[in-house]
Amino acid sequence: MKTLRYTFGALCAILLAATAGAADIKPTGTVYLANGGSSKGTIVWRNGSKSYVVTDATGRSTSTFKEDEVERVDVTPPKDLERLAKAVVAGSNLPATVKSLEEIVDAYDHLTYDVIGTRWLAQAYLKQGNTAKAVSACEKVIRSNPEAAYAGEMAPAYWEALRKSNPGKLQGLLDKAIASGDRISAASALVARGDAALGADNAAASTAANCQIALRDGYLRVILLYADPSTEAYPEALYKGAQAFKKMGQSSRATQLLDTLKAECPNSPWARM
Repeated sequence: MKTLRYTFGALCAILLAATAGAADIKPTGTVYLANGGSSKGTIVWRNGSKSYVVTDATGRSTSTFKEDEVERVDVTPPKDLERLAKAVVAGSNLPATVKSLEEIVDAYDHLTYDVIGTRWLAQAYLKQGNTAKAVSACEKVIRSNPEAAYAGEMAPAYWEALRKSNPGKLQGLLDKAIASGDRISAASALVARGDAALGADNAAASTAANCQIALRDGYLRVILLYADPSTEAYPEALYKGAQAFKKMGQSSRATQLLDTLKAECPNSPWARM
């Protein structure tokens, strides 16, 4: 019985620790008001009342501001987000990484990092083969922030999930991103357009004709029009363009793009693939 009691107690402790870990995520920052005022402290979004609740550093004073009273909210980044993003890229310890990202997304609802966190959460779901969850996570953000479907950090992850699950819905969003005037969004959308031309399996069974379309309508447009090594889209377009040329039997052009990738974007993960 002692062993049983100890085991039960240990399990309770683990569960309580997990609950406490989730509850310990307390976003902090400053709410700036349309009337020129501001309020700094721990911030929580209340969806029911469409308002931000700010608790000061003492924990004793709380202020509530309706959404239409707020000009902007500056939020301190979650301390673990960068580490979790690297884990997603590496594909390491995905179950634990997903759980931590889910907690961040919930805690930072309407606080900037719900969008950024959902980008990595969706990519983690995709690496787990769970496209439906990736779409659902992104669309939860999009319901209150429609622009996130075609602009900003989360959009490319959403596009990848749609390419695998609902390509018919994808094209209109890519057109919006390309027409938006935002260079980063446009370049990312052109990469996604190239991916879409290769199909859901992304080149595994694509034909030379598919590759030609992907190059013409996607990757080469990024390389020619948005050649910025500091962006994510440019090295990705160079790498994927090279793979498309290889598939078409044009190895010299593929080598040229890979040489450019290594010379101009040596620190990109695409240069190490």
